[in-house]
Amino acid sequence: MKKILLSLSVAALLVPATASAKCKDKSVGNLKKADGPALLQALSSSDDDCRADAAKYLGDKVGSGDLSTDEAKSSFAPLQELMLTDSSYGVRQDGLRALEEYLSNANLKSGALDAIQSAFERDDQDEKFFTKALAILMKAESSRAERGVVVHLSRYKKYKGPFIRKLLDAAQKLNQPEARDLPLLIVMDSGQPKPVRVKALDVLEHHKHPGLPDAYIALLDDPDKKIQIRCIDGLSRSGLPPRKVQAALSGVVRNEQKGDVRARALKGLKLYTSPELLPLIHSEVANEKHVFAWYHAMEMLLQLADQSSFDTLNAVLVRDWAYRDDMVVQTFQTLLRLVLAAPPEQFGPMADRVIMSIGARINKPEDAVGAVEESTKIEGQRIIDLLTPKEPAALVQIVETWVVPTYAEVVVVDLSVVDETAYSYEMSVQVDAEGNVVSSAGAAYGFGASASIRVSE
Repeated sequence: MKKILLSLSVAALLVPATASAKCKDKSVGNLKKADGPALLQALSSSDDDCRADAAKYLGDKVGSGDLSTDEAKSSFAPLQELMLTDSSYGVRQDGLRALEEYLSNANLKSGALDAIQSAFERDDQDEKFFTKALAILMKAESSRAERGVVVHLSRYKKYKGPFIRKLLDAAQKLNQPEARDLPLLIVMDSGQPKPVRVKALDVLEHHKHPGLPDAYIALLDDPDKKIQIRCIDGLSRSGLPPRKVQAALSGVVRNEQKGDVRARALKGLKLYTSPELLPLIHSEVANEKHVFAWYHAMEMLLQLADQSSFDTLNAVLVRDWAYRDDMVVQTFQTLLRLVLAAPPEQFGPMADRVIMSIGARINKPEDAVGAVEESTKIEGQRIIDLLTPKEPAALVQIVETWVVPTYAEVVVVDLSVVDETAYSYEMSVQVDAEGNVVSSAGAAYGFGASASIRVSE
Protein backbone atom coordinates (compact mmCIF):
# COMPACT_ATOMS: atom_id res chain seq x y z
CA MET A 1 0.00 0.00 0.00
CA LYS A 2 2.81 2.39 0.83
CA LYS A 3 4.40 1.75 -2.56
CA ILE A 4 1.12 2.55 -4.36
CA LEU A 5 0.70 5.80 -2.43
CA LEU A 6 4.26 6.79 -3.23
CA SER A 7 3.72 6.14 -6.92
CA LEU A 8 0.57 8.22 -6.92
CA SER A 9 2.40 11.10 -5.21
CA VAL A 10 5.19 11.07 -7.76
CA ALA A 11 2.68 10.91 -10.59
CA ALA A 12 0.86 13.92 -9.18
CA LEU A 13 4.06 15.92 -9.31
CA LEU A 14 4.54 15.02 -12.96
CA VAL A 15 1.05 16.13 -14.09
CA PRO A 16 1.09 19.74 -15.39
CA ALA A 17 -0.73 22.26 -13.25
CA THR A 18 -4.20 23.23 -14.42
CA ALA A 19 -4.04 26.34 -16.58
CA SER A 20 -5.37 29.53 -15.08
CA ALA A 21 -8.95 30.49 -15.95
CA LYS A 22 -9.39 32.16 -19.35
CA CYS A 23 -12.16 33.91 -21.22
CA LYS A 24 -15.60 32.50 -20.26
CA ASP A 25 -17.67 34.89 -22.35
CA LYS A 26 -18.94 32.58 -25.10
CA SER A 27 -20.29 35.52 -27.12
CA VAL A 28 -16.80 36.67 -28.08
CA GLY A 29 -15.76 33.38 -29.67
CA ASN A 30 -12.19 32.16 -30.07
CA LEU A 31 -10.15 35.31 -29.45
CA LYS A 32 -6.90 33.71 -30.54
CA LYS A 33 -8.30 33.45 -34.09
CA ALA A 34 -10.42 36.60 -33.96
CA ASP A 35 -9.90 39.53 -36.33
CA GLY A 36 -9.44 43.16 -35.32
CA PRO A 37 -13.13 44.14 -35.04
CA ALA A 38 -13.91 41.05 -32.91
CA LEU A 39 -11.01 41.76 -30.57
CA LEU A 40 -12.07 45.37 -30.32
CA GLN A 41 -15.57 44.28 -29.31
CA ALA A 42 -14.15 41.88 -26.72
CA LEU A 43 -12.42 44.79 -24.97
CA SER A 44 -15.82 45.71 -23.51
CA SER A 45 -16.67 42.18 -22.28
CA SER A 46 -17.81 41.86 -18.68
CA ASP A 47 -15.29 39.03 -18.20
CA ASP A 48 -11.87 40.20 -16.97
CA ASP A 49 -10.03 37.35 -18.71
CA CYS A 50 -11.75 38.12 -22.01
CA ARG A 51 -10.73 41.77 -21.87
CA ALA A 52 -7.18 40.74 -20.96
CA ASP A 53 -6.98 38.24 -23.85
CA ALA A 54 -8.44 40.73 -26.29
CA ALA A 55 -5.81 43.32 -25.32
CA LYS A 56 -3.02 40.76 -25.61
CA TYR A 57 -4.06 39.54 -29.06
CA LEU A 58 -4.55 43.09 -30.32
CA GLY A 59 -1.02 43.90 -29.26
CA ASP A 60 0.31 40.75 -30.89
CA LYS A 61 -1.43 41.57 -34.19
CA VAL A 62 -0.12 45.13 -34.20
CA GLY A 63 3.40 43.97 -33.30
CA SER A 64 3.40 41.36 -36.07
CA GLY A 65 1.83 43.72 -38.61
CA ASP A 66 -1.32 41.60 -38.98
CA LEU A 67 -3.53 44.68 -38.44
CA SER A 68 -3.59 47.48 -40.95
CA THR A 69 -2.74 50.96 -39.73
CA ASP A 70 -6.40 51.99 -40.01
CA GLU A 71 -7.52 48.97 -37.97
CA ALA A 72 -4.83 49.67 -35.38
CA LYS A 73 -5.93 53.30 -35.12
CA SER A 74 -9.53 52.29 -34.55
CA SER A 75 -8.46 50.02 -31.67
CA PHE A 76 -6.16 52.55 -30.08
CA ALA A 77 -8.57 54.70 -28.06
CA PRO A 78 -10.59 51.79 -26.54
CA LEU A 79 -7.37 49.98 -25.68
CA GLN A 80 -5.94 53.11 -24.08
CA GLU A 81 -9.10 53.65 -22.05
CA LEU A 82 -8.96 50.05 -20.89
CA MET A 83 -5.35 50.50 -19.79
CA LEU A 84 -6.15 53.68 -17.85
CA THR A 85 -9.52 52.91 -16.30
CA ASP A 86 -10.28 49.17 -16.23
CA SER A 87 -11.45 47.94 -12.83
CA SER A 88 -8.89 45.11 -12.88
CA TYR A 89 -5.22 45.90 -12.33
CA GLY A 90 -4.30 42.77 -14.26
CA VAL A 91 -6.28 43.90 -17.28
CA ARG A 92 -4.69 47.34 -17.10
CA GLN A 93 -1.26 45.69 -17.23
CA ASP A 94 -2.30 43.61 -20.26
CA GLY A 95 -3.47 46.82 -21.91
CA LEU A 96 -0.10 48.41 -21.19
CA ARG A 97 1.75 45.46 -22.71
CA ALA A 98 -0.48 45.65 -25.77
CA LEU A 99 0.17 49.37 -26.22
CA GLU A 100 3.90 48.67 -26.01
CA GLU A 101 3.50 46.67 -29.23
CA TYR A 102 1.95 49.75 -30.87
CA LEU A 103 5.34 51.47 -30.56
CA SER A 104 6.56 49.34 -33.46
CA ASN A 105 4.22 51.20 -35.80
CA ALA A 106 5.61 54.63 -36.66
CA ASN A 107 2.08 55.98 -37.22
CA LEU A 108 1.01 54.88 -33.74
CA LYS A 109 4.15 55.44 -31.70
CA SER A 110 3.52 59.02 -30.59
CA GLY A 111 -0.03 58.29 -29.48
CA ALA A 112 1.03 55.12 -27.69
CA LEU A 113 3.73 57.02 -25.82
CA ASP A 114 1.18 59.70 -24.88
CA ALA A 115 -1.04 56.99 -23.44
CA ILE A 116 1.73 55.26 -21.54
CA GLN A 117 3.01 58.56 -20.17
CA SER A 118 -0.50 59.45 -19.04
CA ALA A 119 -0.80 56.07 -17.32
CA PHE A 120 2.53 56.54 -15.58
CA GLU A 121 1.41 59.93 -14.31
CA ARG A 122 -1.58 58.65 -12.34
CA ASP A 123 -2.31 57.84 -8.72
CA ASP A 124 -4.51 54.81 -9.30
CA GLN A 125 -2.12 52.25 -10.75
CA ASP A 126 -0.12 49.63 -8.85
CA GLU A 127 3.66 49.49 -8.57
CA LYS A 128 4.07 46.67 -11.12
CA PHE A 129 2.20 48.75 -13.66
CA PHE A 130 4.26 51.85 -12.89
CA THR A 131 7.48 49.85 -13.13
CA LYS A 132 6.56 48.50 -16.57
CA ALA A 133 5.40 51.90 -17.83
CA LEU A 134 8.61 53.52 -16.59
CA ALA A 135 10.75 50.92 -18.35
CA ILE A 136 8.91 51.51 -21.62
CA LEU A 137 9.24 55.29 -21.44
CA MET A 138 12.92 55.23 -20.48
CA LYS A 139 13.70 52.95 -23.41
CA ALA A 140 11.60 54.77 -25.99
CA GLU A 141 11.88 58.44 -24.99
CA SER A 142 13.27 59.13 -21.53
CA SER A 143 12.15 62.77 -21.38
CA ARG A 144 8.55 61.55 -21.18
CA ALA A 145 9.32 59.89 -17.84
CA GLU A 146 10.76 62.99 -16.17
CA ARG A 147 7.62 64.43 -14.59
CA GLY A 148 6.39 61.03 -13.44
CA VAL A 149 9.74 60.13 -11.91
CA VAL A 150 9.85 63.40 -9.98
CA VAL A 151 6.34 63.10 -8.58
CA HIS A 152 6.66 59.41 -7.73
CA LEU A 153 10.02 60.02 -6.05
CA SER A 154 8.49 62.86 -4.05
CA ARG A 155 6.08 60.24 -2.70
CA TYR A 156 8.73 57.60 -2.08
CA LYS A 157 7.49 56.85 1.45
CA LYS A 158 4.33 55.24 0.08
CA TYR A 159 6.21 52.81 -2.17
CA LYS A 160 8.20 49.65 -1.61
CA GLY A 161 11.94 49.40 -2.16
CA PRO A 162 12.02 47.73 -5.60
CA PHE A 163 9.95 50.47 -7.25
CA ILE A 164 11.90 53.25 -5.52
CA ARG A 165 15.12 51.75 -6.85
CA LYS A 166 13.66 51.70 -10.37
CA LEU A 167 12.76 55.37 -10.00
CA LEU A 168 16.28 56.11 -8.81
CA ASP A 169 17.71 54.21 -11.78
CA ALA A 170 15.70 56.55 -14.00
CA ALA A 171 16.71 59.63 -11.99
CA GLN A 172 20.34 58.77 -12.65
CA LYS A 173 19.69 59.21 -16.37
CA LEU A 174 17.61 62.39 -16.11
CA ASN A 175 18.72 66.00 -15.68
CA GLN A 176 15.76 67.50 -13.87
CA PRO A 177 16.89 69.38 -10.71
CA GLU A 178 14.36 67.45 -8.63
CA ALA A 179 15.61 64.14 -10.02
CA ARG A 180 19.06 65.07 -8.73
CA ASP A 181 17.91 66.44 -5.36
CA LEU A 182 15.29 63.92 -4.26
CA PRO A 183 17.88 61.12 -3.87
CA LEU A 184 19.58 63.24 -1.20
CA LEU A 185 16.39 63.28 0.87
CA ILE A 186 16.14 59.51 0.45
CA VAL A 187 19.74 58.86 1.53
CA MET A 188 19.19 60.94 4.65
CA ASP A 189 15.96 59.10 5.55
CA SER A 190 17.12 56.44 8.01
CA GLY A 191 13.70 54.81 7.81
CA GLN A 192 14.33 53.63 4.24
CA PRO A 193 15.81 50.18 3.49
CA LYS A 194 19.55 50.19 3.03
CA PRO A 195 19.46 49.07 -0.66
CA VAL A 196 17.27 52.10 -1.42
CA ARG A 197 19.56 54.52 0.39
CA VAL A 198 22.66 53.06 -1.28
CA LYS A 199 21.02 53.32 -4.71
CA ALA A 200 20.19 56.95 -3.95
CA LEU A 201 23.86 57.47 -3.11
CA ASP A 202 24.78 56.00 -6.51
CA VAL A 203 22.60 58.64 -8.17
CA LEU A 204 24.15 61.48 -6.16
CA GLU A 205 27.65 60.31 -7.03
CA HIS A 206 26.73 60.02 -10.70
CA HIS A 207 25.48 63.61 -10.73
CA LYS A 208 28.37 64.84 -8.52
CA HIS A 209 25.77 66.42 -6.28
CA PRO A 210 27.11 69.19 -4.00
CA GLY A 211 25.26 67.59 -1.09
CA LEU A 212 27.35 64.41 -1.27
CA PRO A 213 29.13 65.14 2.05
CA ASP A 214 25.74 65.11 3.78
CA ALA A 215 24.85 61.85 2.04
CA TYR A 216 28.10 60.21 3.11
CA ILE A 217 27.65 61.40 6.69
CA ALA A 218 24.11 59.96 6.75
CA LEU A 219 25.48 56.47 6.00
CA LEU A 220 28.68 56.60 8.07
CA ASP A 221 27.20 54.59 10.93
CA ASP A 222 26.00 51.75 8.72
CA PRO A 223 27.12 48.38 10.17
CA ASP A 224 28.33 47.27 6.74
CA LYS A 225 32.05 47.98 6.61
CA LYS A 226 32.05 48.34 2.82
CA ILE A 227 29.50 51.14 3.00
CA GLN A 228 31.41 52.81 5.82
CA ILE A 229 34.64 52.71 3.83
CA ARG A 230 32.85 54.04 0.74
CA CYS A 231 31.50 56.99 2.71
CA ILE A 232 34.80 57.66 4.47
CA ASP A 233 36.61 57.65 1.13
CA GLY A 234 33.98 60.00 -0.26
CA LEU A 235 34.54 62.40 2.62
CA SER A 236 38.30 62.10 2.19
CA ARG A 237 38.38 63.94 -1.12
CA SER A 238 39.84 67.40 -1.19
CA GLY A 239 37.65 70.42 -1.66
CA LEU A 240 34.91 69.50 0.81
CA PRO A 241 33.87 71.64 3.82
CA PRO A 242 36.69 71.01 6.35
CA ARG A 243 34.73 71.45 9.57
CA LYS A 244 31.99 69.10 8.41
CA VAL A 245 34.52 66.47 7.32
CA GLN A 246 36.52 66.79 10.53
CA ALA A 247 33.43 66.41 12.70
CA ALA A 248 32.19 63.35 10.79
CA LEU A 249 35.48 61.47 10.56
CA SER A 250 36.46 62.35 14.14
CA GLY A 251 33.21 60.73 15.26
CA VAL A 252 34.16 57.55 13.42
CA VAL A 253 37.60 57.52 15.06
CA ARG A 254 36.12 57.98 18.53
CA ASN A 255 33.23 55.53 18.27
CA GLU A 256 34.05 52.85 15.70
CA GLN A 257 35.03 49.41 17.01
CA LYS A 258 36.59 48.18 13.76
CA GLY A 259 40.26 49.15 13.64
CA ASP A 260 40.57 49.20 9.86
CA VAL A 261 37.59 51.58 9.65
CA ARG A 262 39.21 53.87 12.23
CA ALA A 263 42.40 53.74 10.20
CA ARG A 264 40.56 54.75 7.02
CA ALA A 265 38.92 57.67 8.85
CA LEU A 266 42.27 58.86 10.23
CA LYS A 267 43.77 58.63 6.76
CA GLY A 268 40.92 60.84 5.54
CA LEU A 269 41.51 63.34 8.33
CA LYS A 270 45.06 63.78 7.11
CA LEU A 271 43.66 65.83 4.21
CA TYR A 272 42.01 68.16 6.72
CA THR A 273 44.68 68.35 9.41
CA SER A 274 44.46 71.33 11.75
CA PRO A 275 45.37 72.14 15.39
CA GLU A 276 41.71 71.66 16.32
CA LEU A 277 42.30 67.92 15.89
CA LEU A 278 45.16 67.73 18.40
CA PRO A 279 43.10 66.42 21.35
CA LEU A 280 41.85 63.54 19.19
CA ILE A 281 45.32 62.92 17.78
CA HIS A 282 46.89 62.86 21.25
CA SER A 283 44.32 60.29 22.35
CA GLU A 284 44.95 58.12 19.28
CA VAL A 285 48.74 58.22 19.63
CA ALA A 286 48.43 57.30 23.30
CA ASN A 287 45.81 54.55 23.01
CA GLU A 288 45.32 53.29 19.43
CA LYS A 289 46.08 49.57 18.98
CA HIS A 290 45.57 49.34 15.21
CA VAL A 291 48.99 49.87 13.65
CA PHE A 292 47.90 51.71 10.50
CA ALA A 293 45.52 53.92 12.43
CA TRP A 294 48.30 54.77 14.88
CA TYR A 295 50.75 55.70 12.12
CA HIS A 296 48.21 58.05 10.52
CA ALA A 297 47.73 59.78 13.87
CA MET A 298 51.47 59.95 14.53
CA GLU A 299 52.17 61.57 11.17
CA MET A 300 49.64 64.28 11.92
CA LEU A 301 51.06 64.77 15.41
CA LEU A 302 54.65 65.20 14.25
CA GLN A 303 53.50 67.85 11.78
CA LEU A 304 51.16 69.69 14.16
CA ALA A 305 52.83 69.25 17.55
CA ASP A 306 52.68 72.17 19.96
CA GLN A 307 53.23 72.56 23.71
CA SER A 308 50.09 70.51 24.39
CA SER A 309 51.77 67.58 22.62
CA PHE A 310 54.79 67.43 24.93
CA ASP A 311 53.43 64.82 27.35
CA THR A 312 52.10 62.61 24.56
CA LEU A 313 55.41 62.55 22.66
CA ASN A 314 57.39 61.78 25.80
CA ALA A 315 55.00 58.95 26.64
CA VAL A 316 55.44 57.43 23.16
CA LEU A 317 59.18 57.06 23.73
CA VAL A 318 58.86 55.23 27.06
CA ARG A 319 55.96 53.05 25.91
CA ASP A 320 56.55 49.44 24.87
CA TRP A 321 55.54 50.20 21.32
CA ALA A 322 57.72 49.76 18.25
CA TYR A 323 57.58 52.17 15.34
CA ARG A 324 59.76 53.26 12.45
CA ASP A 325 63.20 54.57 13.36
CA ASP A 326 62.92 57.63 11.13
CA MET A 327 59.84 58.67 13.09
CA VAL A 328 61.59 57.92 16.38
CA VAL A 329 64.30 60.41 15.38
CA GLN A 330 61.64 62.92 14.36
CA THR A 331 60.08 62.46 17.79
CA PHE A 332 63.45 63.29 19.42
CA GLN A 333 63.80 66.41 17.30
CA THR A 334 60.20 67.56 17.80
CA LEU A 335 60.57 67.28 21.56
CA LEU A 336 63.72 69.40 21.45
CA ARG A 337 61.88 72.07 19.45
CA LEU A 338 59.12 72.12 22.06
CA VAL A 339 61.68 72.49 24.84
CA LEU A 340 63.25 75.48 23.10
CA ALA A 341 59.86 77.09 22.47
CA ALA A 342 58.83 76.87 26.13
CA PRO A 343 59.15 79.78 28.60
CA PRO A 344 62.72 80.05 30.02
CA GLU A 345 61.71 78.88 33.48
CA GLN A 346 60.35 75.63 32.02
CA PHE A 347 63.41 74.82 29.96
CA GLY A 348 65.25 72.88 32.68
CA PRO A 349 62.39 70.61 33.84
CA MET A 350 61.32 69.91 30.27
CA ALA A 351 64.88 69.17 29.18
CA ASP A 352 65.20 66.65 32.03
CA ARG A 353 62.04 64.85 30.88
CA VAL A 354 63.25 64.66 27.30
CA ILE A 355 66.62 63.34 28.38
CA MET A 356 64.85 60.65 30.38
CA SER A 357 62.42 59.62 27.62
CA ILE A 358 65.04 59.56 24.86
CA GLY A 359 67.31 57.56 27.16
CA ALA A 360 64.52 55.06 27.79
CA ARG A 361 64.12 54.49 24.06
CA ILE A 362 67.78 54.24 22.99
CA ASN A 363 68.76 52.05 25.92
CA LYS A 364 66.21 49.32 25.23
CA PRO A 365 67.85 45.90 24.82
CA GLU A 366 68.06 44.66 21.25
CA ASP A 367 65.38 42.01 21.81
CA ALA A 368 62.96 44.37 23.56
CA VAL A 369 59.81 45.84 21.98
CA GLY A 370 60.71 49.26 20.64
CA ALA A 371 64.45 48.68 20.35
CA VAL A 372 66.08 51.00 17.81
CA GLU A 373 68.89 50.84 15.29
CA GLU A 374 72.41 51.96 16.11
CA SER A 375 72.10 55.14 14.03
CA THR A 376 68.99 56.11 16.02
CA LYS A 377 70.80 55.49 19.27
CA ILE A 378 73.61 57.76 18.14
CA GLU A 379 71.21 60.56 17.24
CA GLY A 380 69.37 60.16 20.52
CA GLN A 381 72.56 60.35 22.52
CA ARG A 382 73.64 63.43 20.55
CA ILE A 383 70.42 65.21 21.55
CA ILE A 384 70.86 64.18 25.16
CA ASP A 385 74.39 65.62 25.09
CA LEU A 386 73.08 68.84 23.55
CA LEU A 387 70.43 69.20 26.25
CA THR A 388 72.56 68.28 29.22
CA PRO A 389 74.30 71.71 29.61
CA LYS A 390 70.79 73.25 29.63
CA GLU A 391 71.91 76.21 27.54
CA PRO A 392 69.04 77.09 25.13
CA ALA A 393 71.01 79.62 23.10
CA ALA A 394 73.56 76.99 22.11
CA LEU A 395 70.82 74.72 20.80
CA VAL A 396 68.83 77.13 18.65
CA GLN A 397 71.32 77.18 15.79
CA ILE A 398 71.42 73.39 15.67
CA VAL A 399 67.63 72.99 15.72
CA GLU A 400 67.24 75.47 12.89
CA THR A 401 69.22 73.15 10.63
CA TRP A 402 66.64 70.38 11.09
CA VAL A 403 63.81 69.99 8.59
CA VAL A 404 60.34 69.95 10.14
CA PRO A 405 58.79 66.54 9.34
CA THR A 406 56.24 66.56 6.54
CA TYR A 407 54.20 63.78 4.99
CA ALA A 408 52.73 63.73 1.50
CA GLU A 409 49.25 62.77 2.67
CA VAL A 410 49.08 65.32 5.49
CA VAL A 411 47.52 68.60 4.37
CA VAL A 412 47.34 71.26 7.07
CA VAL A 413 44.26 73.46 6.86
CA ASP A 414 43.87 76.85 8.51
CA LEU A 415 40.21 76.84 9.54
CA SER A 416 40.31 80.52 10.44
CA VAL A 417 40.53 81.47 6.76
CA VAL A 418 38.05 78.89 5.40
CA ASP A 419 34.74 80.34 4.23
CA GLU A 420 32.26 77.58 5.02
CA THR A 421 29.47 79.41 3.18
CA ALA A 422 31.29 78.62 -0.05
CA TYR A 423 30.18 75.01 0.38
CA SER A 424 26.44 75.76 0.66
CA TYR A 425 24.05 74.57 -2.04
CA GLU A 426 20.48 75.17 -3.13
CA MET A 427 17.85 72.40 -3.17
CA SER A 428 14.84 72.28 -5.47
CA VAL A 429 12.93 70.25 -2.86
CA GLN A 430 12.34 70.34 0.87
CA VAL A 431 10.40 68.50 3.58
CA ASP A 432 7.50 70.39 5.14
CA ALA A 433 6.32 70.31 8.77
CA GLU A 434 4.16 67.23 8.10
CA GLY A 435 7.06 65.32 6.59
CA ASN A 436 5.86 65.65 3.00
CA VAL A 437 8.26 66.37 0.17
CA VAL A 438 7.41 69.67 -1.49
CA SER A 439 9.11 72.08 -3.89
CA SER A 440 11.59 74.63 -2.57
CA ALA A 441 8.74 77.13 -2.63
CA GLY A 442 6.54 74.83 -0.52
CA ALA A 443 4.21 73.65 -3.30
CA ALA A 444 3.06 70.04 -3.25
CA TYR A 445 3.99 67.78 -6.14
CA GLY A 446 1.09 66.36 -8.11
CA PHE A 447 0.12 65.05 -11.48
CA GLY A 448 -1.71 67.05 -14.13
CA ALA A 449 -3.30 65.67 -17.25
CA SER A 450 -0.27 65.24 -19.46
CA ALA A 451 -2.14 63.40 -22.19
CA SER A 452 -5.79 62.91 -23.11
CA ILE A 453 -7.39 59.83 -24.58
CA ARG A 454 -7.58 60.38 -28.30
CA VAL A 455 -7.40 58.61 -31.61
CA SER A 456 -4.13 59.22 -33.46
CA GLU A 457 -4.62 60.85 -36.85
